[in-house]
Amino acid sequence: MILFDTYGKVNKRNKLISLLNKAAKSKTLLDFSPGDQLIDLVYIDDVYWAFQLSLNEITKINSGEIKNYSVINNK
Repeated sequence: MILFDTYGKVNKRNKLISLLNKAAKSKTLLDFSPGDQLIDLVYIDDVYWAFQLSLNEITKINSGEIKNYSVINNK
C-alpha cells in the first residue's frame, strides 16, 4: 500500500495541516510557494479503513501475485 501523506486530529508533526492550524490559532501568516505543486493528504481514519480493506483483499490474492494499492483523497 502506498501512502503519500497523512494527517489527523492529534498530529504532532510539523506538517502542512498542523502548521495551518497553528497559524490560524495565532493569527500569523505562513510563507508559502505560489501553490503550483500537487499534494495528496489523507485523513488517518481513512488510512485505517484502507488497511482494513487491504487485509480483506489479501485473502483473495493468488500465490505469487502482486497487487499495489494507493490511498488517495478523492474529494
